[in-house]
Amino acid sequence: MTPLPIQETNGFIWIFPGNTQLADPALIPPFPEFGQEGWRPVHGEYTWNANFSRVVESGLDTSHAPFVHKPFFPNRDDAVVHPLDVKVTDHHVSTYVQLKPPKRLGLLKYIIKKDRDYSSSVLTGYLPCINRIAIDFNWRGYQYIYFASNIPVSDNLTLTKWIGVRNFLTQAWGDNNSMKNTVETYQEDKVVVESQPSTPSWVTQGEDLLLASDQLILAYRKALAKATMSEAAKS
Repeated sequence: MTPLPIQETNGFIWIFPGNTQLADPALIPPFPEFGQEGWRPVHGEYTWNANFSRVVESGLDTSHAPFVHKPFFPNRDDAVVHPLDVKVTDHHVSTYVQLKPPKRLGLLKYIIKKDRDYSSSVLTGYLPCINRIAIDFNWRGYQYIYFASNIPVSDNLTLTKWIGVRNFLTQAWGDNNSMKNTVETYQEDKVVVESQPSTPSWVTQGEDLLLASDQLILAYRKALAKATMSEAAKS
């Protein structure tokens, strides 16, 4: 049995299965809110019959919410594509998005103002398979941050292990509401993700119809393709 370098941080155990000389804890994506006072965590896991890249892209889609997620359904007629400022590094892609606030469901309808101009989120994809979605409700600084590792079990099976942290309703009795909202979002995304080709998204680049709102997804595909070619050249 070959020992592998590991690092336990941010609620996850990170394993470096490749060249041990390249194992660098500095490459672990940041999750500074985890374990900090004032942030309450929930966690879980689920599976997708899809390539991991398609799963990551579901968390990078900046315009699907009014058409896939029930709280946003009332906003369909107001859906617009705003210009995106996509940031790209060797290790991640990200952008900031503003949307018309979704319908307040569950406990949120008791604590968040109904008439808000917008809610916002920062969507980040860390290569190769990590999502971070930081949601700001634009009310009293309330935020929910979803951090997920989408582990490729096979070419068309992905296991997601996730942690969500919130800085409101930080008592234990609020956990079920956070869990419910996260799992329902997964179930809605799952239908769409599993209808896509089972091949890696960066391999089929050029065959899919991408729109202006897919700039972040395109940046992720390009970054992943570049990283894959770089690794192939090294070997």
